Amino acid sequence: MDIQRFNQLSEKGKSFFIKNNGTYIATRRESGCWINLYELSGFFAEVWFQLIDNKIVFISTFESLTNVDPYLEKIDIQDVFN
Repeated sequence: MDIQRFNQLSEKGKSFFIKNNGTYIATRRESGCWINLYELSGFFAEVWFQLIDNKIVFISTFESLTNVDPYLEKIDIQDVFN
């Protein structure tokens, strides 16, 4: 599925697709949310999970690797070098 078709899905459809086809990469925290980053065959999806309400509040997508920058400091690659 490409990013355009994915973005046409309902929020429930997006969540289902990510759960069944996404590769989890990392998590960051911002504005009272945990934001999980997933790779989806050629594009990325961020799932914004609001802690106070215990629910997904937003799913955003992007293709640019520049948008991955906020996650890079969270990814531990020590095992690659050992």
